[in-house]
Amino acid sequence: MAAGLAAAAVALGVTQLAAAFFSPAADARTAVGTSVINLTPGPVKEWAIQTFGTSDKTFLTVMVVVVISALIAVAAIWERARIPLGTAVLVAAGVAGSVAVLNQPGGTVVDLVPTILGTVCGVAVVRMLTKTAPTSAV
Repeated sequence: MAAGLAAAAVALGVTQLAAAFFSPAADARTAVGTSVINLTPGPVKEWAIQTFGTSDKTFLTVMVVVVISALIAVAAIWERARIPLGTAVLVAAGVAGSVAVLNQPGGTVVDLVPTILGTVCGVAVVRMLTKTAPTSAV
């Protein structure tokens, strides 16, 4: 699980850092949050606004990060050379982030660079941290 959490932290961190050098539409975390808001039924949105007040967007941001981190952490447990589930979940999260970025007003293909970079870095971390050490025959 620790490998998955580390991979999620690296992927999200690199994406966020790289997005600072692009347009506001390149922020995948915000783009995913906006997509969640757009897909949420009206009564649930109203409940969230009434419950969290002006902190509703902060709550949403925290929940997006928590859900992504939890999914990758759990999937990394089953990361294997033959069935790289942690890698697959990271790539799926990267694809979802990319779709969200492209759906942002003003989102362009260039704005995908931070998300792709973060995804590649996250995959590298999960693969490196879950690589099984070769057994030596003595």
